[in-house]
Amino acid sequence: MKNNFILLELNHRNEIRADVNMTIKSLDITKIGHINVKIDTGCPYTVYGR
Repeated sequence: MKNNFILLELNHRNEIRADVNMTIKSLDITKIGHINVKIDTGCPYTVYGR
């Protein structure tokens, strides 16, 4: 099955984080691996469980 979305869950600190692997061709960076990034939603706070 192929989906057009990624399901991410809030962690215990109400953050959305993901481990990523990436390539940035314009900077000649070919491999960046297993970096844990926090995804900024633009919301100043997170309401969880309300």
